[in-house]
Amino acid sequence: MNQCLKYALTVVVTAAAMVAYQYEGKPEQVGLAQQAPSQVPEITSDKTVSGSLPTSAAQAQKAKRRWIAEYSAALAEESLALEEEDIRSYEAVNVTFYNPSTTVCETTDVVTEKGELIAKEVCRDEYKLPRHPYYTLDNAALDTLSYGEPLAAQILAERISAEEPEAALKLLLHAAATSEKYGPLTFAAHRTFRLYDPIREINQEDVAMHIALIDVALAMGADPNTVSALKVPDGFVPDKARVQKLVAELKASIAQTQIAVTGSSSLKERFDV
Repeated sequence: MNQCLKYALTVVVTAAAMVAYQYEGKPEQVGLAQQAPSQVPEITSDKTVSGSLPTSAAQAQKAKRRWIAEYSAALAEESLALEEEDIRSYEAVNVTFYNPSTTVCETTDVVTEKGELIAKEVCRDEYKLPRHPYYTLDNAALDTLSYGEPLAAQILAERISAEEPEAALKLLLHAAATSEKYGPLTFAAHRTFRLYDPIREINQEDVAMHIALIDVALAMGADPNTVSALKVPDGFVPDKARVQKLVAELKASIAQTQIAVTGSSSLKERFDV
């Protein structure tokens, strides 16, 4: 819905600019207008009479600027409303805050262990807004905060997920339980246990866990169109019985953690465990 509205607004602005451009007039057209018969309405100000054209390039430019400013302001207002809706939608299901990023890559010279100088592409994420202060904390501080702060738990999980996937998973399950949001589960599925471009060598258990995490996220209200499981890579055959067992274990763990930390049993009731 948002993308359709944004596209429609873009079409409106583009059409407005095209109309304004038509009013600019070429120099030879301006000369002809000045020689036109007297029935052409007299221009008494920068504003033109309905149905008439500006009689100078300066007036045409003013008309164009007024037109674009009007629709640009309207577009900016609508875009802000759309962004606010995007923020609400994102933060309703994630423990991280809405902060769009772009990946910037640069080629730099690096020295290998053998002393060879090679060109290497180094990439980094640049964020629209300053990041949350928790990102500056060390792992020990994040671990201390993670019991009651879902964001701290997810940041720490992200840092250790490649080398310590099981520990990262426990943190993400804790974050999902204490926040009652499925975002940490989809993060676990598509980062810690992602099947394509993995952060470490995957195995059959990783495949089962990836699918199970998606199933639990769906049970927490995730949209199937946005969090569906990835196609299993060649060479791996999902063990359906193992997946079902993992789903049951994950649901029970999340429900028990929520009760222990927050006192709420909403997820226990949702999962019927």
